[in-house]
Amino acid sequence: MVSILLVEDDALQAEAIKLHLIECGYQIAAIVSQGEDAVERVPELHPDLVLMDIVLNGKMDGIEAAEKIHELCDIPVLYLTAYADDEFFRRARVTEPYAYLLKPCAPREIQLTIEIALYRHRSEKNTRKILEEKVAERTRELERTQLHMGNILESITDAFISLDADGCYTYANRQAGVLLDFSPDLILGKNFWKLFHEEADRPLYHACQQAQTNQTTTILKTEYLPRKRRYEFRIYPTGDGLSVFFQDINEQELSLKRLQQSERNLIQAQYIAHLGSWDFDMTTGSLNWSDELYRIYGVSPETFSPGINTFINLIHPEDQPSMLEWIAECSSGKKWTHCNFDASDPMASYVISEDKANDA
Repeated sequence: MVSILLVEDDALQAEAIKLHLIECGYQIAAIVSQGEDAVERVPELHPDLVLMDIVLNGKMDGIEAAEKIHELCDIPVLYLTAYADDEFFRRARVTEPYAYLLKPCAPREIQLTIEIALYRHRSEKNTRKILEEKVAERTRELERTQLHMGNILESITDAFISLDADGCYTYANRQAGVLLDFSPDLILGKNFWKLFHEEADRPLYHACQQAQTNQTTTILKTEYLPRKRRYEFRIYPTGDGLSVFFQDINEQELSLKRLQQSERNLIQAQYIAHLGSWDFDMTTGSLNWSDELYRIYGVSPETFSPGINTFINLIHPEDQPSMLEWIAECSSGKKWTHCNFDASDPMASYVISEDKANDA
């Protein structure tokens, strides 16, 4: 049975409304005459609905009492009033009442209004419950996704940070902490450019500004001043900030420089020793010659394309069959051996070993 808390300071009207409600099959939880009493009794009685007179004796009128009741619990409130004053309605509207009943009201009018209010309240409650369940499930999905992404970002070898539109950290993985020399947990919410002020107004700062302003990916290789090492930054705009992957390329660039220097040294050594070298790709049949080998054979890289056929044509016709046989044996996986042959130039002969070609 539906229980109703009746708040009415006129005893005669309260009794008449009570009889109407009982006649309609409702249970009277209590009758109180002051707003303060209504607020106090609601948590105790847990009524299904409050029928509230707006004008009440005491310090609190019906509108104030309804506001307090809404703060305490989710119970529909119907206003009873003998006044159709605009100011009352303006104040009452803020409390989101389910209906107004103007006194005097007929029993049938009261019953219909109560039933509509209860139905509306149940519908809103069910809708709210469904929405809350959907929001909760969506939240769980997002949390699972964030956990999965977090595991991925923690497992990669690259350092990763995400910044909001103001340049404040929203995430940093462990590798970022290693390369930037900080604890990821301690910098969340802090501004990158204030923490690493040495980078302000330097290439990294301008690259981030460009990526965010133009919404374009930016790749930058630069010295990271706080650690005095070379880093490669890959900066991706996210609409509301930046995602930045980066790695230490200091050793990589030093190794590349050493390799380039070694290649230059090899070229110089081959030139001095009059030695040439070449690589043979057995899958494509292409040859890659060193600069000195072009000079040895007296051909130009611009006009001569190294290959098995063009190479064979440089060999004396009598030595071409043995050279083709030697190439076939090498291609079949047999151990490399040396091979002697004469060039088509009768003044030159050559020897090929596993690791060098020597002008004999």
